[in-house]
Amino acid sequence: MMEKSNLIFISEIIALIIIVFRNFLYLVITPYKAIRNISQHSRFSECLVIFLLVFLYFNYASAIRTQSFHPLVITSSAIQSFSYFILTFYITVCFFKLISILFNLKTTILSLTTTFAYSLLPTLIWFYVTSSLFILFPPPRGENFWGLSLSLIFVVFSLSLLLWRIILLYLSLRFATKASFGQIILMILFFMTWFLPASYAMYFLHIFRVPFI
Repeated sequence: MMEKSNLIFISEIIALIIIVFRNFLYLVITPYKAIRNISQHSRFSECLVIFLLVFLYFNYASAIRTQSFHPLVITSSAIQSFSYFILTFYITVCFFKLISILFNLKTTILSLTTTFAYSLLPTLIWFYVTSSLFILFPPPRGENFWGLSLSLIFVVFSLSLLLWRIILLYLSLRFATKASFGQIILMILFFMTWFLPASYAMYFLHIFRVPFI
């Protein structure tokens, strides 16, 4: 009986991971339909998979900085960074929930959490790629053809992911809150009034050089 229950649990975990990565694929192919479907079928368990990927990144980045990579070792730096990420993430969710109430919009914390978690995909990709490039092409990079070409490709890559991130954020607010275009622009502007100073404070306090959001 115990073995059967363990198999069921493992199969559910595998199915959950498949669902998350399937939705990731849809976010690349059809982000509009993907976010709409995610907002309509919000499940916190899917967010846990995404949060795990974020935590694994912080552990990966910490190992790169200390040059002591081991897949089974969890660093205190990773735990601290992940804690700050979760705090920032839920302050953001609660902020948009409050703004939605002020705008008389109907939404739920679960819907905002799920759509915002999935909209982190471009952020995840950027941070994983950036840390990996630090290993593959460590600084300093020469001002030759290959160095300049790599820098140009990285800038284009980063701008593309930033645009994708903005689109996913807009769609997340659109489907989670049912807000109009004008309301969403106002919500984002209000968000920036505290998020930009907070990002500078986190940079000044050496919490995040680039905010993970």
